[in-house]
Amino acid sequence: MDEFTTHGFAAANLDRIARNCRISKMTIYRQIGGKENLFLEATQRGARELLNSFQQIVDKGESPGKTILAIIRQCQKASGETDFGSLQMAIAECRSFPEIANTMLEDTLNIYRPVADYFYRICAGSISREQAHRGALILMSMSVGGFLKLLGSTEPDSAEWAEDVYRIFMQGAGITDAVIGVEGH
Repeated sequence: MDEFTTHGFAAANLDRIARNCRISKMTIYRQIGGKENLFLEATQRGARELLNSFQQIVDKGESPGKTILAIIRQCQKASGETDFGSLQMAIAECRSFPEIANTMLEDTLNIYRPVADYFYRICAGSISREQAHRGALILMSMSVGGFLKLLGSTEPDSAEWAEDVYRIFMQGAGITDAVIGVEGH
């Protein structure tokens, strides 16, 4: 991933990747199938890890307040340099490599499925599945700071940012522990 985020997809070099991994370039072709597949495998590995982390948060069964705050903090944690570097690269090269951008979009939509299912469940039928899905994506975007993070700001990494996102999201979505009959934050 370092090779891709440092040089961009087009300039990434399989010879350098193979040398840094201490394997042959032929091994990459045999096991992965080439540069595009290698990049997608690297991003999808991160996507699977993030999906699992969201599922674990939701499965803990804590109050909605604690669960949503944990989701926000996990989003912040996941928005590390490498994760956003791959996103920045995909955005920069989406015209030349639209299939990469489309695959990353599909992965992103899948990652937040446990959060969307959780929202749908805790809102007890008062929102549609589509609204729950949109809510999960909105929470993710707010949590990581969207374009601020893409432009290199570290402000969205702060605890204060997480607390502000929590407060704004909970008020705007109308999700409160009191409303759904659960105590605690």
